[in-house]
Amino acid sequence: DLKKYELILLNASNRSTFSLRKEVKNINLNKARAREGVWDAMRIIKKEDPDIIVSGGCINNITILLAQKLFRLKAKTVFSIHAIDRTEIRKKIIRWIYPFASVVVGINRGSIDLTREISKVNLSEDKIEIIENPVVDQNLFKMSNEKVDHKWLDG
Repeated sequence: DLKKYELILLNASNRSTFSLRKEVKNINLNKARAREGVWDAMRIIKKEDPDIIVSGGCINNITILLAQKLFRLKAKTVFSIHAIDRTEIRKKIIRWIYPFASVVVGINRGSIDLTREISKVNLSEDKIEIIENPVVDQNLFKMSNEKVDHKWLDG
């Protein structure tokens, strides 16, 4: 709800292909990779002091948790799982940081279960939300050409 909350999109780079409404603040770090913008992102998070932070990807989730702990932010954190991280260091990081999230979002039950299995992370069910990916069919292609009417997007 853009009347209750200010929405900020923090990007490592400005590669987004969608248009945001003017009410959505878009901050571009001008970095090639997320890990290059960790300190800048933490500084911005401290300055903005948001109520809710939604993050995706291992590096971004680590950045959010570090900023939250270092600056004692009260923000609720939502970590989203976009891919299953299989490197040993990332499995350990996930095992350590994901339990600190307010909510962990997966694209399906399998993504959550596989993340739990591979990283041995202990996530309580009350912290898990599933947002199913749509089935890709002809209707999806048809809908992709339709105008999107959403409060965060412009046009």
